[in-house]
Amino acid sequence: MICLKEEVLKKYKKYIELCSNNESDYMPDSFIKYIHNDYLDNGMIRLENPLYATWDITNYCNLNCIFCSASAKCYKGIVDDKNVEKIAQKIIDFGVKYVSIRGGEPMIVKQLPNAINMFVKAGVFVEIVSNGTGFNKCFFDKIKQCNKNLIRIKISLDSTIAEKNDKIRGKGSYENAINSMENCAKYGWSYRIQMVVVNSNKDEIVDMYNLAVKKGATSFGIYLVLPFGRGSRIDTVEIDEDLLDQVLYIQEHQTTTKFEKFALGLDDFRFFPYLYNKIDVDDEFAEKIFVLKCNGGKTRINIDQNGDCYPCDLMKYNEFKMGNILCDDFDEIWDSDAVARFNSIRRGNKNKCKYCKYKNCNTGCLAMNYSSDVSLENQVPNCEIIK
Repeated sequence: MICLKEEVLKKYKKYIELCSNNESDYMPDSFIKYIHNDYLDNGMIRLENPLYATWDITNYCNLNCIFCSASAKCYKGIVDDKNVEKIAQKIIDFGVKYVSIRGGEPMIVKQLPNAINMFVKAGVFVEIVSNGTGFNKCFFDKIKQCNKNLIRIKISLDSTIAEKNDKIRGKGSYENAINSMENCAKYGWSYRIQMVVVNSNKDEIVDMYNLAVKKGATSFGIYLVLPFGRGSRIDTVEIDEDLLDQVLYIQEHQTTTKFEKFALGLDDFRFFPYLYNKIDVDDEFAEKIFVLKCNGGKTRINIDQNGDCYPCDLMKYNEFKMGNILCDDFDEIWDSDAVARFNSIRRGNKNKCKYCKYKNCNTGCLAMNYSSDVSLENQVPNCEIIK
């Protein structure tokens, strides 16, 4: 087992304490987790239908980010996809109440405004995850009748330095993102800035937060790069004292721009032996912690550009394809053998985790397990507790 410096561990523990409130405020994600928790208390692992959908509306992108988990294909034009509105209606019919529209780059899809209008009219909360392309008067005019409280705009920006951001994401990415932020403010739309942290920008977190404040973003979130798609080709980011100092500084000095989310990726498993070795958790509660970690196929579904469905956007493997939303009935998809296989995994049947004494460990992301060694049953690849 590795040894952590006492100062790093102390700061990480403080980070955990400060983050607990942030997670509860992140809506509607936390509300869906609350519903799932209630189901588990009543002996049910999953809901009758997904409440949350991640929709990869296109597999094309006008940029070429070095860490793209979807390995999106670079395309500079407008995507004209006649199936977009059909898929949107199917998502509504499935009973989904929160859809995160991703890609690729969703803003290059011609039919996106129509889909947004359909969702909001049906009372579905819409999140648009974008690199900052095309948020202009023309776009906002097309969705001006929508209830703004049902729309969250996420704009990705990774550096306050244009040249560095363009090196990470592609030429013109910085200018696009800044223009879109200014247009959101000009036309009365709130937005969130999200930053993907890689080793070349890990010292800029406070600077990025200050930029978010200056530009009037309602919130700011950061994600450590994950080893999926093109992200598997670059070095992971270590959670060290300097990184934690930046995070703690922002959390303790928040202004009207809320520090809303910090996703740690793989590296946080280094801390588990030190955080959880004195906590007594029974087997039943240990299983609950495990199940709540992963909402794939339980409260969540992923829909690909062609309508194929998977438990989550990081589990796009043939073995876990649940069906196609354009071709198959809801029950065939939601109760498919593929999702049953995914949901059969428990802490108690993971090869080494079932013997581990740290029962309040959630055992990590199943997609990370699978991408590492084509197994759902093994522990995450960087687990330092069990060797």
